[in-house]
Amino acid sequence: MVGEMREYTSGPGFARRAVFAQSLRGVLIPSAALILLFAALAVGLALTGLPEFSRNTAWAFALFIAIYAAIIAASLLAAERSTRKHIPEGSRFTAQLRESSLFFSGPLGTADVAFSAYRRVERRYGFVLLRMRMSRLSTVIPAQLLPGDDYDRLVASVAAAASHPAQSSGEPPLDYWFVADKAFVGRIARATTRYGLTRPAALVLLILVALPGALGVVLFALSVLLQRDLLVGLPPIIFSVVVIGAIIGVSYAGIARLQRRLYPVGSRIELGLTESGIAMRNAVYQTEIPYDRVRGLQRRGEFTIVRTRPGLSVIPSRLIPLEAEQRILAAIAP
Repeated sequence: MVGEMREYTSGPGFARRAVFAQSLRGVLIPSAALILLFAALAVGLALTGLPEFSRNTAWAFALFIAIYAAIIAASLLAAERSTRKHIPEGSRFTAQLRESSLFFSGPLGTADVAFSAYRRVERRYGFVLLRMRMSRLSTVIPAQLLPGDDYDRLVASVAAAASHPAQSSGEPPLDYWFVADKAFVGRIARATTRYGLTRPAALVLLILVALPGALGVVLFALSVLLQRDLLVGLPPIIFSVVVIGAIIGVSYAGIARLQRRLYPVGSRIELGLTESGIAMRNAVYQTEIPYDRVRGLQRRGEFTIVRTRPGLSVIPSRLIPLEAEQRILAAIAP
């Protein structure tokens, strides 16, 4: 049964509420728990009166807490500013429940996502959050688009589809396609992680976390030259190495889980160019990136970076041959 197409227009404070609703459990609560843990460790090490190594480690923990808290606050403010810029007051959203998928559209584009792509649906602070299966990503939709019976049907449909693979839409194939093999997921996960860590916010985080390690290297070198205690510089070095390694490892693990869902082995991945944007489709979802959101393309071997407002998408280059690239560049040309 196809539901009613509903519309919603954003009002004042929409960006702040959306960022808060999406970040509460995924960012704010885990970050607060991590800060409390490191604060307890720092205080414990500082008060035990242990050797210089422990006191230096306590200072490294304290520095990490300050850096991490500042980054979280700055990230939330930046997310709110970006949301307000790209989804200004008065933006129009639509949503419709279809036979086996949820269709929604807004200023950032359109998507038609199979119910089986979601693992949980919940209401929070005036929004409906749809958690993606096998990842921590979520889609946020104004609750006014899915009121009463529509919300109940969505919850029931997601639960019913949880153990069933998504079926092909039966629509005509798009212009370009390929079949994902087993090794492809690892390659695109590594590429997405690498490109994600080169974004400004990620680079700032890595640089800030690397500062204690750089200081530790200087202290270690001075200790060698002055023939002093060589352990002085080790705690900040260890701290930076461990935290940077954890950031890279966690980022890769999360991205790999998402890519396994987006590109299941043996699935057909399609891309086509419409009059309004770049359309992508597989057995799980359909989406379209409007041309007016595309800032440019960067071809890097097996993958092409499609820079959008906001963010970027890593797309296999085989889906964007030179002919398609020229058509996209012509469509986005001022």
